[in-house]
Order: sequence, then C-alpha cells, then structure tokens
Amino acid sequence: MGSMIISGAMNTASLVMTRLHDDLASNRREIEARLCLAQTGRQAALPWLRSAVRGGMLPSVDSTKVVGLVALPGTMTGLILAGASPLSAVRVQLVVMYLLLGGTAFAALVAAQLSLRGLFTNSHQLIKSLRRVA
Repeated sequence: MGSMIISGAMNTASLVMTRLHDDLASNRREIEARLCLAQTGRQAALPWLRSAVRGGMLPSVDSTKVVGLVALPGTMTGLILAGASPLSAVRVQLVVMYLLLGGTAFAALVAAQLSLRGLFTNSHQLIKSLRRVA
C-alpha cells in the first residue's frame, strides 16, 4: 500500500513542478509586473500555482471516477474472491482510494510550495535562470 501511495505522490509531484516551472517561465512578464505592484512572490504566482496543483492532481482524480464502473480495483476484487461480503470489500477499497488521493494531494501541495520557494529569491524576485523550455 505504501508503495502505491509513494508512486502516485512521485508522479503528482513531477507533474506539479514541471507545470509550475513552465507556466511561470511563459508568463514571466506578467509575474514581474505583479511583483512591481508590491505583491510577494507567492501572491504573484498564485494563479499558476493553483493551476499546477489542479493539473498535477487530475490523473489521480480521473482514475477514481472509473473505480467500480470500468475498472475493478484489486483490493475489492481480491476480498470478494476470498469470500468477504461485497459491502465490506467496497468499504476497504474506499479507504484505499482515499489514502491514494490524500497522498497525491499532500504531495501536490508540498511540491508546489517547495518549488515556489526555489523559483523566487528571498527578496521576491523571479530567478534569472528560469527559461521557457520548448
């Protein structure tokens, strides 16, 4: 179970960091204009921060939409085949899905905050080495 949570968290963190970096690089002028208007680095990057977290969480959220309809999860199927009642199997599967979503949400928030710290200096300036990757 732990490896599933870590795997999902790693994928989410990678998506969030990549998207945040790319969005800040492509919107550098607007962010610098916000900084000139006395916003902090976090305030200036907040729209792109939200977008990056939302984009990073999207695969995890989408995978939960099909549980039980298109895909039968392994925990639920295994419990039913082992003789457990379907209701208890569904409850266990819900706990597993909530743990996975919680892990990815936590990873998305931590990755976004730590990335944001690395993209701005202590005096709230966007770092110079931030380049848009084509």
